[in-house]
Amino acid sequence: MTPVAVWLSHGWASKWPSRVNGWAGAQSVVRELFIRTDGGLGSRPIQEVANLASGAIQDLGQKDVHGTITVRNSNTARLQLEVDLDSTNAPSFTVQLFSSSAESVLVMYNTVNQTLMLDTTNAGYGQAGTWEANIATLADNKLTMDILIDRSSLEIFTGDGTVMTAAIYPRYEESNAIQIIANGGEAAFDSITLSPFGSCWA
Repeated sequence: MTPVAVWLSHGWASKWPSRVNGWAGAQSVVRELFIRTDGGLGSRPIQEVANLASGAIQDLGQKDVHGTITVRNSNTARLQLEVDLDSTNAPSFTVQLFSSSAESVLVMYNTVNQTLMLDTTNAGYGQAGTWEANIATLADNKLTMDILIDRSSLEIFTGDGTVMTAAIYPRYEESNAIQIIANGGEAAFDSITLSPFGSCWA
């Protein structure tokens, strides 16, 4: 049997110069690094992250989204999505996190040019900006997203190994809604699962 090499790594959330509250940034969850099909380096959460699940898992199953649906209100959870791009006719869909009437984080996937955008310009006191990445399409034309939400941090992993990380500091306690919005059509999800997270500290 050929041995398989596995590399583990941490990411770093937030910008380096800021030290307003006595610290500057935070480590991400531990990530497993792997070689992507295009030869690049990809990452995904280690399997042990599933052990942080605490409480009833909300499984919405297969769902065609028109307009907006609210998954749940939470700022400590793991949101796992599988999108059937063949059955999706919306030019884009948005996952809205840390959301209230006053603020939100936007994670938008454009089905036309296959790009993922993270927008924190209206997301409280964290680093404001927009970031974009091209996502490689899998053979079955399914897009998977694994989103880790933890009070003041956000980590987004896609099936091709792309990852985006941001520090989020909402202004208001009520900024905790998790919503999915289909923009201009229907977004077809094979699965939508939300797992509440407990603490990693014993």
